[in-house]
Amino acid sequence: MPTVKRTYKDSLFCHLFGREEHRANALELYNALRGSSHTDSSKVEFNTIDSFVYLGYRNDVSFLIDDEMMLFEHQSTHSPNMPLRGLLYFAKLFTKYISEHELDLYGSGKLAIPTPRFTVLYFGTGNRPDQETMSLSALFASGPGDIEVTATVLNCNEGRNEAIMNASETLRGYAHLLALIRSKQACGLDLRKAVDEAVDECIAEGILEAYLTNHRAEARDMLFTMEYEERAQEIHRKAIAREAREQGYKEGHDEGYSAGRDEGYSAGLDKGYSEGRDEGVKQGIEQGIEQGIEQERERIMKALKNAGIDPAVLDE
Repeated sequence: MPTVKRTYKDSLFCHLFGREEHRANALELYNALRGSSHTDSSKVEFNTIDSFVYLGYRNDVSFLIDDEMMLFEHQSTHSPNMPLRGLLYFAKLFTKYISEHELDLYGSGKLAIPTPRFTVLYFGTGNRPDQETMSLSALFASGPGDIEVTATVLNCNEGRNEAIMNASETLRGYAHLLALIRSKQACGLDLRKAVDEAVDECIAEGILEAYLTNHRAEARDMLFTMEYEERAQEIHRKAIAREAREQGYKEGHDEGYSAGRDEGYSAGLDKGYSEGRDEGVKQGIEQGIEQGIEQERERIMKALKNAGIDPAVLDE
């Protein structure tokens, strides 16, 4: 079989919840979110799509359990477009499921397919509510359509959704680790130093202790890479926005100048026509009066001549 070279890295979130060796973490997360109490982690069947990669690393986990198709995505920057991403993701998941189970889409019988559930776990710094629902229909350009997809967004930062966080020790530990890194960065530490100290402190406090002890170097590398690339992407987004504003200003200035020039030219034509017309009427009246006087003079002189009177009397 040909081998496929992986061109991405798993994020720490995927490493914690999306690996075969960490099925127990995935089951724990499922139980916390669904309020269930499954204990057999072998029922977790991972089906994550490798092609959905963001900033060079994979940040999503999907698995089947209890007739449900679960999709989780770690999110650091709020985006209203997640339902669209979910639609595209589930389309691939169901295509794969139909193929693997040899389901007949064109048969007369009703198919039984897993219930899709899409949960976005928000770890960003924005002030987001504990829970919100985003809908695909909110993105439709011309009103309601014939398909709907929703994404449940949970704020998983420390102090938020405590019932869920307390039900998943791994998720709570992950949130604490991220909060420690940000706190140390806020105190002036560079990113690498902040990651190193946060990992060491979590191990010392017994938070994700077994995982971080066994995967210390890998976890530090994933955290550093993820935080660095997200920061680089944020800088890139700001640069693009700044360039767009500058380009918009330039185009607006040029367009405004052109429109103003055209408007001024048109106004100048109108004003010139009006003033020229007025001046022309004035000059026409003056010339008409002069011509009328001259014509009347000629008529009088002719009449005098006909009467035998010397026209020179007019000069007297």
